[in-house]
Amino acid sequence: MTEEELYYLQDSRSYCGNDVMWWGKENKGYTSDLSKAETYTRQQAMQKHNLRKTDKAWPKNYIDKKTRPAVDHQYLELSMILKDDSDKQEHVQKQVKCCRCKNIHALNQRKDKLNNKTGMIHSTCPCCGAHSFFKEY
Repeated sequence: MTEEELYYLQDSRSYCGNDVMWWGKENKGYTSDLSKAETYTRQQAMQKHNLRKTDKAWPKNYIDKKTRPAVDHQYLELSMILKDDSDKQEHVQKQVKCCRCKNIHALNQRKDKLNNKTGMIHSTCPCCGAHSFFKEY
């Protein structure tokens, strides 16, 4: 099978920032990282699309040409920022990891709710949309 015959499957119901969400490998969730996205034959892609019209099949060779190097803020640790010597009262924003898609997000201290018994944070994941529990990262 040639690459021209392969397709990525987009879940067009949501995006992560400006990034498209693709079906993950082995149909295990969604990802914005093409290296973690599943590829399908034309027949497989159409079967998935026919089951849910919001799943859009894109030719792999077309999408591969549209990729760009980028840095995803979710993987940046704020503690790595070079600090000014005069910045004595540093406030480091906490980060959490989604239990579903495993992406790392900044904790929104006004909206996210900490469960003191479990240490888990209940929130909505901006990448996968899960109303999920997060672990502090």
